[in-house]
Amino acid sequence: MDQPLLVADPHAEIREEVAKLCARFPGEYWRRVDRDRAYPTEFVQALTE
Repeated sequence: MDQPLLVADPHAEIREEVAKLCARFPGEYWRRVDRDRAYPTEFVQALTE
């Protein structure tokens, strides 16, 4: 019987890049945004880029 081909995770690169992006916005950033009831402009801009 033939072995099925192992396919690399097609989403691995996306997950890696999202993790890098999120690392740039630590908990302190989110607490400040929450405390100030502000929109996370910097995060959204970085995500859009």
